[in-house]
Amino acid sequence: MLKKIFRLHSYIKKNYENGNFHVNKKYSDSHNYQNTFKNSISDFNLGKRAALKDFTANHKFKLYPVKIISMVNSLFKNKFHEIADFVTGYDQSKREILDKSKHI
Repeated sequence: MLKKIFRLHSYIKKNYENGNFHVNKKYSDSHNYQNTFKNSISDFNLGKRAALKDFTANHKFKLYPVKIISMVNSLFKNKFHEIADFVTGYDQSKREILDKSKHI
């Protein structure tokens, strides 16, 4: 069962990133939808961008349990690497932004 879930996740992610899912026109017109994911952007860099966006928008960061996610990723033989990479990038960017703001 777990293997099927992981395969489904991979299938959806691959097709979404390649733009293979079409958005309902009525929804996209009213919500200004854009597919912002590209194959060239790593999950780590997506996390870094998300941290910068959060800080720019409201000077706050989300709290992700980086160590727990890393542990779960190890426990499940790297099956959660996308999530782990994202939160690692987010956390690194958060630390960099906070360090820069201390020196200002």
